[in-house]
Amino acid sequence: MGQAGHVINYRNDAKNKNAVQSTDGNGHVFNYKPANKVDRDARRRIFDRFKLMRDDPIRLEAQKEWDLGRKMYRMWAPERKADDWGADVILPDGFSAMQTYLQETIDARFRPILEGVESSDEVLAWYNNSIFQHAMDTTEFDAETTKARSASSMMGTSWTREEYRYETREVMDPVDFKDGEIKYKKKEILDYDDVYTRFVRNENCFFDPGAEDQKYGMDCIYREVLDYDVYKELYSDKFGFKDTDKVVPAGSLDKRAGFFQMADDMEEKDVEILHYENRLTDSYDVLANNVLIRRGPMPNKHKELTLDCWTFYPIEGRIYGMGIPRIIYSLVEERRTNRNQMLDRNTLQNGGMFLANDLFDLDEEDLTPRPHGLVKVNTNGLPINQAVMPLVYGDTPMSAIRMDETLLVDQRRAHGMGESSELPPGATATQAAIIKESTQRRINLVNTLSAWKFNINPKLTRI
Repeated sequence: MGQAGHVINYRNDAKNKNAVQSTDGNGHVFNYKPANKVDRDARRRIFDRFKLMRDDPIRLEAQKEWDLGRKMYRMWAPERKADDWGADVILPDGFSAMQTYLQETIDARFRPILEGVESSDEVLAWYNNSIFQHAMDTTEFDAETTKARSASSMMGTSWTREEYRYETREVMDPVDFKDGEIKYKKKEILDYDDVYTRFVRNENCFFDPGAEDQKYGMDCIYREVLDYDVYKELYSDKFGFKDTDKVVPAGSLDKRAGFFQMADDMEEKDVEILHYENRLTDSYDVLANNVLIRRGPMPNKHKELTLDCWTFYPIEGRIYGMGIPRIIYSLVEERRTNRNQMLDRNTLQNGGMFLANDLFDLDEEDLTPRPHGLVKVNTNGLPINQAVMPLVYGDTPMSAIRMDETLLVDQRRAHGMGESSELPPGATATQAAIIKESTQRRINLVNTLSAWKFNINPKLTRI
């Protein structure tokens, strides 16, 4: 997979062809061709929609903010040159604000519940909610949605996917110990058999570019990249899928592959799987390295798209939001510049420069500060300050310190995440309570908007 924070690029612009020459892992050549016109149209529709979603200008603009948010969270800095002596402090302002948001949110359990339509539904609603809540406990719903909240605060947008996860494994179960040897027996174990909410990377989620809000989205694509061996384990015998044996690794595909473009986050042994869902046509079609391996209706009962978009600060007319780093970026950069300039001043003060008379034989090594250092100068009777004189820099002015504090206050105004640790010495408990309440009100605003959009409480209906 590609490194987090990098936009995925596609290496070739393939031409559309119905039949594609491919080779398997043994070098055998064969031609894959969809079974009928309906399959051909489905394959073309998936790839055309994928390119349209992938190259949407609004999404490309949002991707830049994803990269910005990840860098600020990780306090990333470019590699420095060996002769670069200047200060390069990376301030934790963005990281601190995001952690403040999480620490005030982590104890809240934002979960959807089933509501009855009338009073007689009370028992039935309680029964269904008990199963509902147990399933969310079993599948770590809170942990997955917390990842989404954290990512949305970082990048403005994050995604979760609703799916039914059924996974089994074959293991060798120790059943006996005899004559100093452990006896094993093959056994199949069940890892998952539940409805599952899973956090997924932004780069693998593509949504209807014409939708101004998630609820108006017509279709979406979830992309996954798997090693070929993993793909075979997961999809070879998967119920409802077909032609899975005709899929070959990306490196074995003919370069003329009609509906496939190899991305830079893929290796030659990988398989790119595009899960296409369309709620208007009730279709769930899957394309794997140019091979249509599924075509049919959505398998879920609700017939809704399985991708859920989490936005931190919503932006009118688009599904992609803004995160904390985007809001405070310019203030953080200005404060960082100011802080580094003050540190550079201290560096020059401690290891300052000199003015030297060129009549005397002095070099830079002689004037390098060092413990108990001695520079011998023959002044020929002249005062020493006429031979060599240090440049003296003034102390950091108070205006620079006040500017640093002002920029920090502006950041808190922008994101609303105040911290009690930032209170001045001697502050009262009332002042700390005011900061906490103000922070909590801003966090409640973000969480309430998110809950309205994501945690929709379904009404109880009898089927």
